[in-house]
Amino acid sequence: AGFADLDRIRIGERVFLVGIVFEKGVTPKKIVNEGIVKSLSENSIQTNIYEKNTLAGSPLFNIEGSVLGLNTIDQEGKIVTIPIAKIRSFIGF
Repeated sequence: AGFADLDRIRIGERVFLVGIVFEKGVTPKKIVNEGIVKSLSENSIQTNIYEKNTLAGSPLFNIEGSVLGLNTIDQEGKIVTIPIAKIRSFIGF
């Protein structure tokens, strides 16, 4: 998968969270959730996706299959996506 151009993302855009949930003593489950972008900032992308299982580190994709960022869980337990541009800048590429 390629990286999305974050200058083109819009509020209301359709997005997909993809991940695997690991629970102790249970076979891992593959998860795909669909939602929309609720808000954007330089530091985060927020969606209306709610997943009761922690999917921190899972990618968020746009409808074209490009990675928008990586998911984390905020202090309130909500899924928040760190934009791929911020991640790329942090790791130096």
